[in-house]
Amino acid sequence: MYDLGRRFDRLVQHNRAVPPHAMTAENMRVVQVLDRLVDWEKYEKENPLNPADVGQVLSKRVDGALRIHWNIGPNGGSRCGSLPTSRDVPSALDEIDVGHWFYGTAKCYPGRIEWVDPPLDAPDPEDPVARAQLWDQLDVEFADEPGCWPARKS
Repeated sequence: MYDLGRRFDRLVQHNRAVPPHAMTAENMRVVQVLDRLVDWEKYEKENPLNPADVGQVLSKRVDGALRIHWNIGPNGGSRCGSLPTSRDVPSALDEIDVGHWFYGTAKCYPGRIEWVDPPLDAPDPEDPVARAQLWDQLDVEFADEPGCWPARKS
């Protein structure tokens, strides 16, 4: 079963995730078969991408809980506050100073937060100078370069 899953994943990556300008007749034939086999809308609902979460540590409590203001929070919450318990505060988040911003990736479940990517110290997202510095650090990719099209995760 593992080998079947690995081969199926390879078919998806080598055919469905091909940029439109590089799609061959063979890719399109395989994509038609994959589309008949997989309900992609249901797949994307059950396997959502985890966007980055951006927050600010407002205060730290003696019991290990943090008061956080989320600019973009887990599960799409924005401009809201929360008080994660100490069990939901990984050491990386605990090390971020009060007043500092952070980003990471988390999933929220009833009663707990699961961190996919640990929180890292980040500049204030509302600071235009900090945003400009971050944009300047990004690599430029032109639409005619190989690999510039976003590939779907499967």
